[in-house]
This record gives sequence, C-alpha cells and structure tokens, in this order.
Amino acid sequence: GIEVFWCHNILGLCYLRKNNYKKAIKKWSEGIKFTNERDALFAYYQNMSWLYVLRGDFQNIEKMAQSALQYAESNCEIAMCYDRIGYSEFNQDGHEQETIKYEKICLEYVEEILSNEQEDIPYWRERAYLCYKALFLVYRKIGEMDKAVEAGSHALDYTDGDRRDKAFYEMMSQCAMDREDGSAIKPLHMLLRYCDTDKERIIVHHHLASEYMNTGDWEKEKKEYEVLIKLDPG
Repeated sequence: GIEVFWCHNILGLCYLRKNNYKKAIKKWSEGIKFTNERDALFAYYQNMSWLYVLRGDFQNIEKMAQSALQYAESNCEIAMCYDRIGYSEFNQDGHEQETIKYEKICLEYVEEILSNEQEDIPYWRERAYLCYKALFLVYRKIGEMDKAVEAGSHALDYTDGDRRDKAFYEMMSQCAMDREDGSAIKPLHMLLRYCDTDKERIIVHHHLASEYMNTGDWEKEKKEYEVLIKLDPG
C-alpha cells in the first residue's frame, strides 16, 4: 500500500506545480487511503499545508501544519511544521503574540539543527534568517524596538546579504540608529552593497560616520568622511 501512496503523492505534486489544486488534493486524498504509516501521514499534511501556502489560505496552512506536527519525529520535520505555523500567524492581523511564540519555537529546532551541522546548512540558515526577520518585523510593529533590533541583529548573522531584502536592511538600520550605540553599523554596511546611486551612498556613509562617532572609533569615522568627500566634493 505504501508504494501506491507514494505514486499518488508524486502525481499530486506534479499537479501542484501546474497549479491544479483540485487534482493535487484528489491524488493525495486517494493515496492516503492505502496506508496509515507515519511518514506518509506527515508527507500528506505537509503537502496540504504547502498547497494552502500557494493559495494564501493562512488558517488552513496552520491546521494542516498542526496535523503534520502530530507525525513529525526529527528536529527537521518539527521545525518545518513550526515554520509553516509561524508563517500562518505572521500573515494574520492581530496575531503578533502568536507569531512571536511560534517563530521562537521554530528557532529552537532550527538552531539545534545548525549546531549539529549534519543537514542542508544553507537551507536552515535561510530558515533562521526568516524567523528572526519575522520577529524583527513583529516587534517593530508593536513598538518594542529594543527587541526588534536584537532580532534583526540575529537575522543578519544568518545572511551574507541579499538585494531582495534591501528594505529590511533599511528598516533595521533605522531602528538601530535610534539607539545611537553603533548597532546600526552592520546593517548599514549591508545596505551599502545595494545602493543604486551616489545619493543613496552618501546618505549611508553619513549614517556610518555618525555610528562610528557614537562608538568613539575616530579612525573609521574619518575614513567615512574621506569617502563622502570623494562622492560629493562640493
């Protein structure tokens, strides 16, 4: 029976890639009748949760992920479930505390996975980055700026920079600059990589000079002003 299930599972995934949700659900529902093995049930509910991710049905994402969690055994499987649940909560209005709860739980498992260095490290680093980024955005939304900066700083530890997240680096830099303690230096340097014009670069270098002044690093502050003179001689 399990072989029949996996055949239906593959067919369902093929239909999912073609955005044929009805046929995907039909194949998975037919396949699950042939077995009640844990791996199959976990795969079924995880597939269903991903289908609802594609459809933007956040309540059903969580329902399916919670069902998958009942059959999850490894840290990777558990983390995948909490990752989906956190994503669901993040995308529902008024669910800030729930988002914080589930993103933190997910991070416990993700960081344990990364500490063992036995799994797909780039994939799980990306998961850690996205969890911390979600926490940053939620804390920023509810006005807990110190926690936002802390979460954002952790997020930066798990990324080498990505242009698609330029807006995140901008938000993180602004929150950190308000502290006037040098915590904006790292996000500002990351933001600098994705500046498109000299005008943008000038603004970032001005901020960096201020941050180095706040930390008493006069040499680096001086270097920032030297860069500014080259960018804007006038």
